[in-house]
Order: sequence, then structure tokens, then C-alpha cells
Amino acid sequence: MTKTYRSDIDGLRAVAVTAVVFYHAGLPWLSGGFVGVDVFYVISGFLITGLIEPDIAARKFSFAKFYARRTKRILPALFLILLVACGLACLLLGPAELASFARSAVAATFGLSNLYYYSSNNYFTAAAAYQPLLMTWSLGVEEQFYLVYPLLLTLLARLPRSRQLLVLSAITLTSIGISAWSTRTHPTAAFYLLPSRAWELGVGCLLALTWDEVQALLRRPYLADGLGVAGAAMVLAAIACFGETTDFPGWAALLPVAGTALLVATPSGLVNRLLLSSRPAVFVGLLSYSWYLWHWPLMSFARIVSSRPLHPAVPSLLALLALAAAYASWRWVERPFRASRSADAVVLARNACVAAGVAAIAAVFAVTHGLPNRFNAQERAEATRATALAADPCLVLVGDTPNRSHVCMPSGSGTPAMALIGDSHAAVFRQTLAADTAGRYRLLALLKASCPPLLGVALSMPKNPLFRRDCLAFMRAAFDAVAADGDVSTVVLAGYWSLPFDEENAGLRLVRADEAPAATTPSDSRANFAVGLAAALDRLAAAGKRIILVEDPPGLRFNPLRQLMADEIGLRGRLSDVVAGKFPRSGGLVDRAAMTASDSFTASILRRTAAAYPRVEILDPAEVLCAADRCRYAEGERLLYSDERHLTNAGARRVLALLPVSFAAGGDLLPSNHAERP
Repeated sequence: MTKTYRSDIDGLRAVAVTAVVFYHAGLPWLSGGFVGVDVFYVISGFLITGLIEPDIAARKFSFAKFYARRTKRILPALFLILLVACGLACLLLGPAELASFARSAVAATFGLSNLYYYSSNNYFTAAAAYQPLLMTWSLGVEEQFYLVYPLLLTLLARLPRSRQLLVLSAITLTSIGISAWSTRTHPTAAFYLLPSRAWELGVGCLLALTWDEVQALLRRPYLADGLGVAGAAMVLAAIACFGETTDFPGWAALLPVAGTALLVATPSGLVNRLLLSSRPAVFVGLLSYSWYLWHWPLMSFARIVSSRPLHPAVPSLLALLALAAAYASWRWVERPFRASRSADAVVLARNACVAAGVAAIAAVFAVTHGLPNRFNAQERAEATRATALAADPCLVLVGDTPNRSHVCMPSGSGTPAMALIGDSHAAVFRQTLAADTAGRYRLLALLKASCPPLLGVALSMPKNPLFRRDCLAFMRAAFDAVAADGDVSTVVLAGYWSLPFDEENAGLRLVRADEAPAATTPSDSRANFAVGLAAALDRLAAAGKRIILVEDPPGLRFNPLRQLMADEIGLRGRLSDVVAGKFPRSGGLVDRAAMTASDSFTASILRRTAAAYPRVEILDPAEVLCAADRCRYAEGERLLYSDERHLTNAGARRVLALLPVSFAAGGDLLPSNHAERP
């Protein structure tokens, strides 16, 4: 293989980056645009091998030269976007948001983003759309690959070529196996970590190492033309047909990876000559790295400053703005630094100093807890309240074991007790119930995130295939424990009942223990809700328990925490008005138009099922949160919602005022009429 520049590879980069950018912009016909990252990986493995293998074979390879060249290629543009992002974060983010951003910035500076996002990924982590540096995870994978691969090739250089290929092929196949296995069992690890991504780079590496043999097989022009067309069709099919429900990377990634390998292997093919080598494609390909870096922070900050969905045109306009910024970055940052003739040691030392400086800026944000002194006293008080939903110590997160501590499962045989079973929507009631029942009841809290309190039926999530099994087991044990505890007289069941139906398009289903998730239709899922609820009520009613079912609170069409920050940070509020329009609000009240449509299906099932049990009562949060055509999301300086669906402690206390006798009033929980509404 030669080191000759190939314009068609820049054209292929253009396809990859355009797919990624406009997928993030939400264009529906690019539902699988995320595979652009996999295209980049194949290209990277191919080019890196072509760059270093001849020198390794000739015993002329220099690690210092290699890493100096990599840092000149990658770091200047990355440092620029990190500094710009730090500036925007300082202007637009509240203290808690800025502190979280700072931690991700430190990880990005040192090529550890993929490890950071993997380790910090849990139910309470801000959604991907609100992580301005999330795009750097893919750079982390590549940079970690660059640390390992040259050393591996150097060690293998002592072996005959056939043995080298055998070892690299074995590693690549092993990585494919890890990817396929972990995609089904540990999807977050499969997505972010090098072992499950290395094979994509490995395919490019093997293609480079067998280049002469491959080209000998493709001497006939029509064969190269046909394989190039097939490769393009495979990549485009993945971009157009993959989506949220695709198990990825896993086996599915074979389609875009194989397609990319075919395109890289056929430089003389029709697709490469006429399309990928065209001037527009090559131009965009030259900007691809900077465009990739710029597009995501701009879109993410726009989403952060707005409490509501962006105007549909805004992400695409930001994509074009990012392209303009990418051109400036490529011309005045990438090109000059790549052309630098400084000594390798100087290049490495200079970039190490800049990295330390960028990390130091981010560290200041983190250790000061987000620079709260940027705001006046009123703004600091408001900003402090605008924190992400905190994890309750009794809420079992995905992959965790139940908390059997005294806080969650207090002991005391013979002491009156009540139980709270459900998911994170039930968890918001725990602290209020615990405080109001202290000294009179033991409160048993059996809570698992995203796991509705049903029996024999559990939520199936395509991106977490093991969750259903864990949820089934957790709820079975929870109901058995509560039913067997003679001290428990009352059980409160609460959850995000409508989650499976709100997210049907993402593949969420309620699935029975004896069913296959893939075979469960939306209609089956809805039927299973009634089955699982009836089974849960049967189990508790047979044990003589009184049951209180808490319906879903009315959902918001905006995020109250981010709206609070938009109200308190002037620039943020002005930008929010630009990207999402003026927010209709007044004194913590919003029109019903700003609420999600109430889920009449789940409400009707809850009420119809409860009617068959004499000791089951319904609590409807809308009774105290809404009146006529308006609903309340804040009360004075207190938020009643922490996000679009979860209540705060203040919101939970309002809802619990619906209990038959208010705990706050010091009464017992007895069958009686509802307390007077506040």
C-alpha cells in the first residue's frame, strides 16, 4: 500500500459526517446517521496502518513522530472547541450544570470521554442532548486505539506476515464477538468502550495490510464498479433504515463497516471516481473533523437554554452555522498546525501544556461548584435549586442491587408499617411519607427505576435487554415481602404508568414473563398492563392489604428546571426565546396547552381495575395540580416538578394531601373521605 493522497476517502468522510450531523439535527430520513462514526473508524484504521506499517516493517518507526503527528492532527481543533465551549458554558449554565460540564471537559481534554460517559451513565444523568461535549466519546475510542495499535504492530513485526494477519484477524474477530455479546447484555459498554469498537478499526487495518492482494483480485474494472456500488448501498441502507430500536453496534454494525471497507477497497470504482472524488464531496470531507467537533456543542447548548423543543428549523440552521465555523477552524487552526515543522518533542510538549491549561480552566469550574458567584444573591438561590433530579438512596438503578439498609427497610416487628412500591415516580413520595409517618409507621420503600409496580409483567427496553428480567425479579420479591409482612396495613403503588405507551415508537413494551419481547406488539403491551396490574392487586388484596394507586401527574411540555434557569440568566432567556419562542407563563401556572395530553388509557385501566377491589383507592395528582384550563408547576419560589414528569418534594407533598387523612395532621391512615384539597 502507498501513502498517496486519496480524494475519494475525503469524499467518504463527507458522507459520514453529513449523516452524523443531520441525524443529530433530527432529519427523519437519516434515522441511522449515527453509523457515520463507524465509517470514520474503518477509514481511520486503514489510514493509520498505511502510515505506520511501512516504517515498522523497515525498522524506522518512531513513536514520538507518530504521536506528534497525531496531536497536530487532532488536538488544536479539539482545544479550540473546548475553550469555546467553556466560554459558552460560563455564560449560559447554572452552577450545577457548569460543574457537570467541567468534569466532562477534563475527560475530553485527555481522551477519556468515552470512559467518562460510560461510567457516569445512569438514570439521573442528563440526557445525551444536554451534554455539550458528548461527541468527544468517539475521539476517546480512537485515541485509546492509537496508544495500543502501534505497539502491537511493532511487536508483531518480528513474525512472518501470515502470522501477523492471523493474530490481527483473531483480535478483530474477538472484538466482533465482544460487540455482539455486550450489545445484548451491556449496551452502554458496547457503545462507548474500545473492546467492542476495536473491530471496526481492525477491519480498516486488515484491509491496509492486505492491500496488494485485494487489488490483485479487483483488476477487472467492472468488479470494482460493482463492489463500490454494493458498498455504497450498504452504507446508505444503514443510514436510512437503522434507528432507535436497532441493537447497535453488535451484528448490525457489520453492514456499514463492510460497506465502508468495500468503498475504501475500490478507489477506481464508479462511485469513488464520480461521486466521492467530486469537488464538493472532497471539500466537505476536508472539513469533516472540525464540522463533527462544532455541530454537537452548538445544538446541545441550544437545547440546554430552551425548556422546550427547539423550533424544527433551528438544528439544521445550527448545522450550517457549524459548517461555517468548521471552515474557519480548518483554515486557520487545522491547516497551520498540521503544516508546522517544529520538532516532535516541541509539538508534544506544547500540546501537553495547552491540555493542562484547558483542564485547569475546567477544574476551576468543578472545584468551585460551578462558579456560583457569577450571579447575584437571588439568582444564586434560584440556581442552587435548579439541580438535576437527585437519586433517592432507596431507588435501585439499572444494574444495581436493592438497598436493604435500615433507611429503606426499617426493622421492628410489631410496629405498624406501610409500604411504597414503584419506580422513580414513587421515589419522589418517599421522603415526604417517611417524614410524616415518623414515629407512627415503618415505611418500607421498594423502588426500582423504570420498573412499574406490576406482577408477571415488566418493561422491555431494546437498549437494555436484561432489564426486563431484573424488573420481573425485583417486583416479584417486593410484592412477596410486603404480602408476607403482617405489620404492613397499607401499600402505596406509584409509577410512570404511561411510559411504555409514551415511548412505543422507541420500542418500549410491557412484556409478560413467558413472552418474547420481539413478538410483543403495542396492542399486546397495552393488554399486558391490565394483566400485570390485576396480578399485583390480587397479590396484595389476598394478603389483606389496603392499596392506594397514584396516577401519573399531568406531564409538562417543557422542563421547569431549565425554564427556571432561562428566567434567571438573562442571555440564556433571550436565546431561549430565539430558538424556541416565547414561553407562556405566569406565576408558576401554565395553560393546559403547555401540558402533555393526559393518558386516558392508563387512567381508565387504573380506575376500572381498582373498582373491582373494595380496599383500593385512587389518588389523581391533577386534582391538586390543575384547575379549569390551567396547571401549576411552581408555587411561589418552590418548584412542584423537577422535570417534565417527576414531582419535587413540594409537589409530592401537595399530592399526598389527597390521602384519606393527612399525615401532616397527625392522623392515622384510615378508610375515609379524602382530606380537604389545599
